[in-house]
Amino acid sequence: MATFVMVHGQVDGGWAWTPIAEKLRQQGHRAFPVTLTGNGERQHLVSPAITLDTHIQDVMAVLQYERLDQVWLVGHSYGGWVITAVAEQMADRIAHLVYVDAVIPLVDGQCLLDLFDPAFVEQAARALGPDAWQLPLTPDLISADSRYGPALIRPMRDPVALTNPQAAALPRTYIAYTERANNPRDTVALPRIEEAAMARGWRIIRLPGDHFAHVRQPDLLVPVLAQLVAESA
Repeated sequence: MATFVMVHGQVDGGWAWTPIAEKLRQQGHRAFPVTLTGNGERQHLVSPAITLDTHIQDVMAVLQYERLDQVWLVGHSYGGWVITAVAEQMADRIAHLVYVDAVIPLVDGQCLLDLFDPAFVEQAARALGPDAWQLPLTPDLISADSRYGPALIRPMRDPVALTNPQAAALPRTYIAYTERANNPRDTVALPRIEEAAMARGWRIIRLPGDHFAHVRQPDLLVPVLAQLVAESA
């Protein structure tokens, strides 16, 4: 049995992982969905002072205070960025990194916005203006679930240091959703990330569905996670 710590993307919260966590627990696994500061039930703490390091500390605190070791650290979308940075500081507590349709730093010192098309970044900057610090939700997310919230721009501008050889050696799996309608793959270089993951020998698993398929169809991802654990035993 495994210990899972699951990290959501920019606009949702730990609630997005709850159905999957419950199903994993029914199979005997331990599962800890994390809600990053400013999201979900912690949305009342949202502020322009939140950084990428804030979110890194959120995840590290769960590992520390729950005294977790041999963790299967799972990140969706922006959560992939966060778990990569956590692994840099806590590699000795991590058994496997699982990226679910996630964005990932490919080189030392990269920030998330470096993966976006420059025209999109410029457009977003104009839309935000000099003082704004949140990206508004798209209409499809607003209609899908009232729990989604705006994305914070500051963590997307903060670079990640990739300097720990122990972290670099951790086993990793990339799970890619294949339906691109309303999918950040259209504006983020996820195909390039998948190619880099393959070149580095990571396991690649492709599943049907859009970027939030695991939220709408938790039964889709649970057997994949369980099988990864079984194969690693």
